Amino acid sequence: MIIEKLKNKLSEIPFNTYFALSVLEGHVEGQVIVDDENSPTAAYIQHKYGMALLCGDCKNKEFNNKLKQFLSNRQEGTWVQVYPAAWDDFMQKVSKQVMIRLNFEFNQELFEKSNKKLDSQNTRRATMDEAKKLYRTCCAEQFLEGKPFAYVY
Repeated sequence: MIIEKLKNKLSEIPFNTYFALSVLEGHVEGQVIVDDENSPTAAYIQHKYGMALLCGDCKNKEFNNKLKQFLSNRQEGTWVQVYPAAWDDFMQKVSKQVMIRLNFEFNQELFEKSNKKLDSQNTRRATMDEAKKLYRTCCAEQFLEGKPFAYVY
């Protein structure tokens, strides 16, 4: 039940959250912390390879304190993406470094051109359907405005 609610929240985020989804679906190990186990409004989902997503309502002080404690005991080098940007203030207080992560938009025309170049090489190319599943459009305005996509702590 909680997994489905979190998956629904991920579907609303306008950038790539597949690493978090893979944790929720049990494809890879990771950690999930939520503010309410029955009806989560905020979640921290960490993939075992150092990517994390912090999403949802940022106003629950009890959850924020619990998360701050958790983050203070973690190894350095974990990348944390946040959504919405209202989490920025919290993360800037607990992070040692702010980084910008780029999310890319799928360009079908460029993809098709690159496939033509590969025709003479012995490589396996993804089908258009496979490639589209690999890419999600990022929030380009956020990047152009210089707003952070990820935090490193």
